[in-house]
Amino acid sequence: MRMSEKVLVIGLDGATFDIIDAMVAGGRLPHLSRLMAQGSRGALRSTVPPVTPPAWTSFMTGMNPARHGVFDFMHHSKDGPGGDLRFVSYRSIAAPTLWDILSEKKKRVIAINVPVTYPPPEVNGIIISGLMTPNDAPCFVHPPEMQDEINRMGYRVDFHPLTDIRNRRKEEWLRDYFDIEERRLEAGLKLIREQEWDLFMIVFGITDRIQHFCWDQLEGEPPYSPDVRGSVPDAYELADRMIGKLLEEVDDGTSVFILSDHGFGTVEKVFFTNRWLRDEGFLSLKSVSITRWRDTHAFRLYPVRLGALLGRMGLGAVAGRLPSRIAEVVIKVPLIRRKVSPAVVDWSRTQAYGDSFGIYINSKGREAGGIVDREEYERIRDRIIDRLLEFREPGTGEKIVDIALRREEVYEGPYMETAPDVIFQIKNLSYLQNRSFYFRKLFIPADTGNHRLEGIFLASGPGIKKGFTVDGAEIIDLVPTILYAMDLGIPSDVDGTMLEAVFKDDYRSAHQVRIEPATGVRRITEHDVYTADELEKIKASLTALGYLS
Repeated sequence: MRMSEKVLVIGLDGATFDIIDAMVAGGRLPHLSRLMAQGSRGALRSTVPPVTPPAWTSFMTGMNPARHGVFDFMHHSKDGPGGDLRFVSYRSIAAPTLWDILSEKKKRVIAINVPVTYPPPEVNGIIISGLMTPNDAPCFVHPPEMQDEINRMGYRVDFHPLTDIRNRRKEEWLRDYFDIEERRLEAGLKLIREQEWDLFMIVFGITDRIQHFCWDQLEGEPPYSPDVRGSVPDAYELADRMIGKLLEEVDDGTSVFILSDHGFGTVEKVFFTNRWLRDEGFLSLKSVSITRWRDTHAFRLYPVRLGALLGRMGLGAVAGRLPSRIAEVVIKVPLIRRKVSPAVVDWSRTQAYGDSFGIYINSKGREAGGIVDREEYERIRDRIIDRLLEFREPGTGEKIVDIALRREEVYEGPYMETAPDVIFQIKNLSYLQNRSFYFRKLFIPADTGNHRLEGIFLASGPGIKKGFTVDGAEIIDLVPTILYAMDLGIPSDVDGTMLEAVFKDDYRSAHQVRIEPATGVRRITEHDVYTADELEKIKASLTALGYLS
């Protein structure tokens, strides 16, 4: 049995079977339903943590973050958490990508909107870069001579800026994002029809974006009703229609893979890691003094209605007797609060600080002003892990930390040093860890959605088993699986394993797995590709999505 050796890959950012299975049961996702009936499916384990840049980079390389060097949206700064913003880019990836491997094998690739592909690399084919592309980037297409054509189609990588949602009616914002994805599909259909390709990939971000902002519209928890309504299922219906349009453009011999970089679920509370570290004695704040006041506190005049102010002061009865024109008068009251900034931390007495999904030890030689020497490092790290696993939520007495691991228990590779020293997870990620230096509360309630560890994987094609469920698939397994489907050798240095179980026995008998030497391609890492203005715009967009605080 032979396939055409062409592969179509469709990314549905943040997609989850919790939504898909409910809607398929209701007959509302006909194209995804057909793919599942004709092919194989399974949960797809993301990276730890399941964050967009390391997850998609692990997809592109088939390697874990300690091998490709991308752990988060930003590089770990040797200047500490108050150091310069250094967001990751394609040049941060210190391992060969799928585009490198295929280009070296003279295969032609087209990749549209894959995160962390800016600046677009020089490949044998076409790249339109995805998330982490500055809104005003003059060129986000390779080859650059195609940029004008893409611009004429009204193509937008994302919002301009994404923070528009904070200032616009949600319905208007939703229509705009649906239009962005329709135009992305238009560009994809034009390229898939008019260009030669061996691998065609497109990522639709709408499932992730809408879930971030509209997850609270869903009622209850999985399993959801087949009749589930709201903006989230609307986004899945659009994604299904777009998948159908793309499937019309490929022949029956093409292998089709659909994946998400992570899943999605409800966030119940936000947990402030640095407040916990302070409570446990691992982090110290500067004491208040006249000379340090500007460093540790912020003063501003806060506008408030007089009636509301009296109510907050316990004088609601007085406020109720005021004429409305008086109660509605806006006055400015002084507000003094401790700053939410690394500047409030006394680093000379701090052993550890929090980051996304992890904790860094304030180590000598790695951190600016680090105080923990090599002899103390393991003792402090073990103590943090023990305290996390013993931690009980105030009020309930429940132990809530699922895992607390040393980084070497999660990763393996030459870039281990830039990973958090401790990686932990709270209540299956339903409690969102916040890295900010906010110390007023340990928890605050949340009513939103965020990432989960298990995304989706679907495979269909003449060599793929029908109606099969694969267990244990990981996002790093896609590179070797795609290469195998294209009848190409698999580099020996990938961490992922070819998903042999999804292929039919007769296809596997006719196509032996071929392991090839490592490619040896390595990029110089951590180039500064963003201007100061671009850094601020990217920060604003990621903050709007809840990735940064």
